Amino acid sequence: MESIKNLNINDPEYYDKLEELKDMDIVADVILIYADIYSKKIENMAKKEKILQEKKELMEMAEICKRVPANPPKTFWEALQHHLFMLA
Repeated sequence: MESIKNLNINDPEYYDKLEELKDMDIVADVILIYADIYSKKIENMAKKEKILQEKKELMEMAEICKRVPANPPKTFWEALQHHLFMLA
């Protein structure tokens, strides 16, 4: 992680900053894992759905969850989902 490399070891708060950055990295990874699990769950729901319109909407939701939060949102729905992942 670039931020960790840029820390100054002579800074009296070096270890506090280092631990905070490590924690932030762990949280970011967890959010990405959560989004992946969420997208797979929605895909499974779509596979079982009999109503074509509902199936289409679920697949669109799954695709959105695959893109965000790993990538910047490009649409309103992606931005909304990104925000919801950050609140989870």
